[in-house]
Formats: sequence, structure tokens, C-alpha cells
Amino acid sequence: MVSVAERFHDFTPLSPSLVSPSTDNQKQQQLSSFYSEPSEQLHQKFQISDSISQWFQHIVFLRILKAIICFGLYCVAVYFIAACILQISLLHPIQAVLDCSLLLFSFRSSMYALLFAIFGAIHAALLAFFVLRFDNEDRFSCKSIRSWLIYFGSLNTALSQIVCLSVGSNSPEFSRFFIYLLVVAQAVVTFHEVFRTNHRLVFPVVEMPPYMQFNFVLIPATKSILDTKFSQILKWTALFVVACGLPLFGLSLFRNLFDIPLYFSVSVLLMVHLILHHIAVGLIKVFVLQSYEFSMPPPHAILNPTPEEQRTLIDALESNGIIKAFAFWNLRSLSAACHRRRQVIFSLSQPGGHPRNWNAVRLSCLRQIQYLSLQFENENDRIRSETFASVVRFFMLITHLFWLYYY
Repeated sequence: MVSVAERFHDFTPLSPSLVSPSTDNQKQQQLSSFYSEPSEQLHQKFQISDSISQWFQHIVFLRILKAIICFGLYCVAVYFIAACILQISLLHPIQAVLDCSLLLFSFRSSMYALLFAIFGAIHAALLAFFVLRFDNEDRFSCKSIRSWLIYFGSLNTALSQIVCLSVGSNSPEFSRFFIYLLVVAQAVVTFHEVFRTNHRLVFPVVEMPPYMQFNFVLIPATKSILDTKFSQILKWTALFVVACGLPLFGLSLFRNLFDIPLYFSVSVLLMVHLILHHIAVGLIKVFVLQSYEFSMPPPHAILNPTPEEQRTLIDALESNGIIKAFAFWNLRSLSAACHRRRQVIFSLSQPGGHPRNWNAVRLSCLRQIQYLSLQFENENDRIRSETFASVVRFFMLITHLFWLYYY
């Protein structure tokens, strides 16, 4: 649960900037003055923020756990469908039907389906806790040791799933070259999934009901999978199979390359993995990114609030981390569709009749706007500095070429 929190994007305005230190210090001082508050209030806010963050981490953990359980159940159904597809034989159709019926009612096949679902749940947990994140990085870097550990962990779980499906379905193409081709293809597939895929969790522009999101996720977009990945996977798999297979198999490699049933089995196994990976990511996004309805603040101020009374929308807006994003998402839904909860924001608190809730919401929004405007300024400064440096390098190159030509 701590690992989930560590990957959450920090919405605090004191995060590192992209511009030079002098300019950045001036802008951070400008923003610090905007945030200047008494030390006692800041200490109290930090305590409330930590309490709310721990509570919300638990909520996100439970959402991930529900997604993993749902994905495991889906894996059982996919296992039996894929096992029946692997029994297809144009030469012996009646025998294929009998084999499918035996698989569906076999205790051995049920045990392999359970193992297949367990490895699928481990793969989904690896995606949820170590791959998908809310931070600014779109993709993993190939220079990071952590990224390669995630890659090998994902590759092991994927190969374990494929072995369970292949052995449990009594695949006749279980040969030395079949294992080699399957490992190479799966290594290429996993590399594309880990290093060539955008792993950022982003809130949807249009919020749809959960049942509609489940329909989009559980009906796999096979065409999009084929369009985005399959051509690159085929190209790199063919290159590595031929380059690494010649020293291992010699000239018999080219004879094995014309084995059509082998290609059919490998294609089915890889498509099962691609579809399940797509569904796992989609289910985690559906569960984690569901909007959370925070409780509204009471109409009167509380001197010593309990932990449950500190989990209001106002406290969430003043917190740090991803909980602030969920709070603003809830505020967006509230302002657009909930008249009763919106009325609480504009109501006057007692005693005194002050717009305490509205002032807190307004201040949080102004702070976030100020933070975003500074981020835009920092990015513009960085782009201008890079553009100026590239222009200087271009003129220096022209001057050097001119000097070489005439002297």
C-alpha cells in the first residue's frame, strides 16, 4: 500500500521545476508568499493531510484488490475458451469436439484454470502496484534497474500463464522449437508492454457509469491491439528468432518455420496474453479511477475533529497527493450535477454566518490555478532556453563551415 502512495503524483506547489535555479527560486518565493500561513495552522494541516492520505490509500488498495479478483474470475473463462480453440483440427473435427467437452468437465483442466487465474492475478497486481501510476512519466526508462526487474517479473508471470494454458489444453505442439519461439515472442511482447506503453492513469474527460466502462473493458478491442502492437511484435520476433535460432537449431530452423499448426498455437497463446493484459489494465483503471464522493463539512466549526470528521471535501482539497485530484474531480461533479451538495458549499457556517466552506474551496482553487500557471511559465522558459541554444548552435555551425570553406 505504501508503494501505491509513493507513485502518486504530488500536487504540492513546491515540486521541482524545469527552469534555471535563479528563475525557479524567484517563482517559488512568489508561490511561497501566496501560501504563507502561521506555523501552527500548517502543522495542523499536515497532520490532517497525513491522516486523510493513509485513509485514502486504504480505499485505493481495496479498489485494486477488487480489480484483481474480478480479473482472476475473467481469466478462468478465458482459459476454457482458449483451451477449446487450441483443440481445433480441420482433419479431425469430431475428435476436437470430444476433446473440448472433456476439457470443460475435467478436474485436471480445472486445476490448470485455477493456476492460470492465480498467475493472471499476480500479473495484474504487478501492473497495479509497480507499473500504472499517476506521475509525470509516460513510459519506463530502459536505463532503470527497477524497470528491468518489473520486466522480468512480468515476463515470468506471462510465461507461467502460457505454460499452464499449453499444458492444460494438451497442446500437441509442445516441442523444443515451440518453447523457443514462444519464449522469444513473449519476451518481445512484454518488452513492448513495459517499455513502449503509456502507463499514466488519467481521469476520463467524460465520466460514464461503471457498467458502461465494464462493457468497453470486458469486450476486448482486438482491432486496436493488432493495429498498435502486432506489426512491431512480428517484426522484432522474426528478427530475434532467425538471429538467435541459427546457432541453436542450424538449418533445421527453416524447416520449423513452415510448421503452420505451430504458428496457430503460438498465435492463440500470444493473443490470449495480449487481450488479458489489455483487460487487466482496463479493469484497474475502471476500479481505481472511479470518482469518490467525499462527505460535506458540517455547518459549524469543530475544534477537535475526529478522524472521520477530517475526511470532508474541504480537507481533501487542502491535502497533497492524488487525493487532491479525486477531491477536485468530486468538486467538478458536485458543481455540475448535485444541487443539494452544492448548496452546502455556499451555505453560511455558524456561529457568525461566515462563508467558511466557500472561502476554503475558493482558496484551494486559486492555489491550484497559481501552481498550474507557474508550471506553464516554467515550461515556456525551458522551451525558450532550448530554442535559443539550438539557434546559437546552428549559427556556430554555419560560421565554422564558412571558415573552413574560405580558409
